[in-house]
Amino acid sequence: MFKLRAAYGESGQLPSNTDGLPLMYRTVAGGAGSGIMFNMMGNPQIEPERIKEFEVGIDAEFLNMFSLELTFYRSDATKSIVRSAFAPSTGLGGYTFPYNVGSVWGQGLESLLQFNPIRGADYDLNLSLIWNYQTNEVRDLGTTTQILTGFENVIKPGLPKYQFYDYKVKGATFNADGTYKGVDATPTYEDLGSNPIPKHTGSFTLNFRFLKDFQLYAMAEWALGHHAWSYTIRRAIAAYSYMPYLKLRQNLGIAMPTIIVTNKVQVDAPTYTVGTPEYTDAANQYAKMNSSYYANFIYPADLLSIREVSLSYNFTDLVRTFMPTSYISNVQGGFTVRNAFKWTKFPLDPEVNTGGGDLSTSSSEFATLPQPRTYNAWLRFTF
Repeated sequence: MFKLRAAYGESGQLPSNTDGLPLMYRTVAGGAGSGIMFNMMGNPQIEPERIKEFEVGIDAEFLNMFSLELTFYRSDATKSIVRSAFAPSTGLGGYTFPYNVGSVWGQGLESLLQFNPIRGADYDLNLSLIWNYQTNEVRDLGTTTQILTGFENVIKPGLPKYQFYDYKVKGATFNADGTYKGVDATPTYEDLGSNPIPKHTGSFTLNFRFLKDFQLYAMAEWALGHHAWSYTIRRAIAAYSYMPYLKLRQNLGIAMPTIIVTNKVQVDAPTYTVGTPEYTDAANQYAKMNSSYYANFIYPADLLSIREVSLSYNFTDLVRTFMPTSYISNVQGGFTVRNAFKWTKFPLDPEVNTGGGDLSTSSSEFATLPQPRTYNAWLRFTF
């Protein structure tokens, strides 16, 4: 079987029910009494987002065991709704307001390959592979040159949406005697070459029935071309509670802060001689942990996760042996492990987001609990 398909459609996205309200307040209670404070900032000029998308693809089956789905899509969005920070001069602090972006272009490839090499009464094996690729670019913002949407995300013509954008730390600077002086950073914000949205995503699924009634299921997921930002590590460094940072201070012979001395925290690290390669390397690492530069805490976040593994058994035939007239048509029991393993370069969990579904702070992690590994035993009856 071979089928060619194509489609074109237009859709939109409405602002939320409060996005058009200029200002909302809420009540608060404190030590000095009750009062009101800002709750939300809206934009009376906000308009619906419009999206036009074209896609073309194929569906194919061959050799009675392979199936393939392949789709290429291209989308053009105008007046996309994002949130922008107020200028500091407004006195509105960290509040943001909804804003229409001029034009965003995107395209991608989605693929699904399924393989069924074993098919029988007692054994059946199904394998599936999903691999998706996406890219996008902001084309126009009207009279605006850029929109800083989060701590270090930007919407800027010529860059992908929500690209990480900040001062870039190149390394350390040194005094005339060779001792550590400070940070060597770019004088202005620049594209950091990283994005919170993965370019490649996919999954691999195995579904194996064996000895007629046993079923083994496993699913792995991955993301490539992905970066995430850790505010947790930044805060830990600012509070002198991140041991790799304290060890670098010891390496450079920089005096420990009072809080460490008072609490008698032991830092087991050597002090390097000024001018040696070890000292220079430690100084560069120390500069790239400076908490004043948010870019220091953007890490590669490629990951491979064994999302689920389960083993089950179908008790139906066994039940019918003892209860021929049973009203139960199907009985299954099993054991499942969720989030069994995860491999990533990110120092914490890259799959958490402080802002929840708010993509303006996508892949920004702060004091969020990692996804737990869970174990479930289950029994299912069908009547």
